[in-house]
Amino acid sequence: MASPVARLIEDELESGAHAQRPSFKYWDRGGMSTIGRSAAVAQAGPMELTGFPAWLAWTGIHLLFLVGFRNKAAALLRWVYSHFTCKRGARIIMGFPERHRDTGTRAAVTSSSAAASTNRPTLE
Repeated sequence: MASPVARLIEDELESGAHAQRPSFKYWDRGGMSTIGRSAAVAQAGPMELTGFPAWLAWTGIHLLFLVGFRNKAAALLRWVYSHFTCKRGARIIMGFPERHRDTGTRAAVTSSSAAASTNRPTLE
């Protein structure tokens, strides 16, 4: 996407005038969303899928856009394992680091023995 814009800017700098700009064309690729286990909805142009076929399409497209064979294989194996065991993977959200009120900088969150007994992190 950046290459055509770079060429356009280069042409304008060389000529000293505005280059002829092609009209903008938007290509709607459609939308996909998972609903639950083995269920999704997908719409691309006139085609609409629901249920299991849409879920397979969602899975395939997401695997297609992952970079590298190892990442694709690992994601597929995690999804297959989760699907058949009905277990969810580790989804850990640690939260946002707290900010010092005086400086506005982020504080390092560490565990101390006192905080470990109460299961709360402390700021140092």
